Parts: sequence; C-alpha cells; structure tokens
Amino acid sequence: MCIYIMEEKMKKISTKSIALTVILLMIMTLSGCADETPEITTFEISFENNTNYDFHNIFISPTASDVWGHDILGSTNILKNNSSFNITLDISESDIFDIRIIDNEQDEYIFLRVPLNEGTELSVYFDDGIKLSISGASRTETIISGELNITNADTEDEDDEDIYEEDDSIIEVTPVPDEIEPRSFDFTIYNESAYEITQIFIFFDADEGVGDNLVSGVLSPDGGSIQVTGAIDDSRAEIDWWFLIVIDVDGDGNANANDIFDPWNLNYLNIRWDSGLDGYIFEFVYH
Repeated sequence: MCIYIMEEKMKKISTKSIALTVILLMIMTLSGCADETPEITTFEISFENNTNYDFHNIFISPTASDVWGHDILGSTNILKNNSSFNITLDISESDIFDIRIIDNEQDEYIFLRVPLNEGTELSVYFDDGIKLSISGASRTETIISGELNITNADTEDEDDEDIYEEDDSIIEVTPVPDEIEPRSFDFTIYNESAYEITQIFIFFDADEGVGDNLVSGVLSPDGGSIQVTGAIDDSRAEIDWWFLIVIDVDGDGNANANDIFDPWNLNYLNIRWDSGLDGYIFEFVYH
C-alpha cells in the first residue's frame, strides 16, 4: 500500500480542486503502486503447413493428458498449404506436447513428445514420410518424424472377393511380433563453456527415469570432452529423438526446458553457456 502525505493548508479549497486531487490519488494508487506482475499462463507458437494439403483440424495436447482437447482451427477455419498462423497455448508443467492433424482428405498426422515453449516455430512437410521441423525460441532446428494414417486406401476388387469365397478352408495365422533391430550410438560431448559440468543425462521419457550420469567426476571447461557409446536392442531403439540435460557445478542447467536430439546419427555436440538466456545451449552436429 502506498501512503501519500499532503501538507495541510489553511486556505479554502474549492470542490473542483478536491475532486481533482481524489482522481490523481486514485491514478497514482493504481499505476504507481502496482508492484505485482500478472502471472503468465499462456505462450504463443507459429504453425506452418507445407504439405501440399489443407489442414482442417489441429489438436495440441500435453503428452501427459489422455485427451486431445478442442480443435484449434475450430469448425470454420482451414490452414491452407503454404500458410501459417500463430497459436496460443496454455502453459504445461512439462512443456512436452502431442500434435494431431487431419487434412482435407481425412488423413491423420501424429507427432508425439514435441517440446514447445514461447516463440517455437513449427513446420509440417513431407520428406520420406511426414516430418515436423521445430525451430525458433533460441533452439537449434530439430526434425521429428511423425505417424501418417491414410484413410482413403483402395479396397479389394470384387474379383478378388470371389476368389476368396471359392475356398472354404480356414487357415489360422499366428502373428509374429516384429523383431527389433539393435541400434548403437557413438558421439563426443565437448564442454565449450567456462564452467565445470558435473552431470549429463540422456533419456527418452522422464517417466521412465533419466538414467545414469554420463560424467565421472567433472567435465572440464574450455574444451573438455567425453565419449558416449552404447547399443540398445529393446523398444528404446525405435525412438529417434532423446532428451539431454546438463547441470554444472553451480547447479545451473539447460537454457531451454527440453532439448532433444538424434543419438543414432549424432557425431558430436558442443555445450555453451548463454548469458542472455542464463543457461546452457547445445550445438548438435550430425554425420
């Protein structure tokens, strides 16, 4: 609360002067004494369509949620090919979202575990499958592969149906689970900052744990490096994008809430301190 002390004068003050004084006091109280900053509950991203198809529905929901929520485009809007628009989203605790898109042919695109924050720029396009480019917000561009569900596939010819009807025998087929092909990674991490780094974690799902600390002791500043190698033959081998967390000796960490990378094709990465963002940023260099 602000208290204003006015010198009392032994003169007769007009009613007009008193009213003006009261108004000035109210303005000073509302503007000069408002120390509290409104809490920010939303953030804005840019969404671009480069698929050669029009988008009729877009759903963006926190990965932790079990529902897709409302259609961002609504019932009357269409995001045409080679067009973009800005989307306002509610801030989520994890900043990790899933995206579902339906185009003008009712085909469905799904992108899972997409990191989003203020200023993120998204672009959807085709390049050996459906892809999502993530950039902006002071992050290195990252490409995520999505899932494409086509709904207008051709049906079998009637002649084929007649052939099947002529054979009354029944053959029972036991589905064979797909065998997971083992994958390996081998990359170098360089500390290009001026601080000692004590913890580095790579993982694909925080709910499954962040794994073991890759740093034994400290990673020296100004060019210190460690080699990271490994092989995976379980379901994790099918996940293309992993998360990276860095913590230094002072407890400082990533500038971005979530940094993702492709461990299978990574050659090396540089860790740098960004004083403007007050955190670490990463340069991922791939083969």
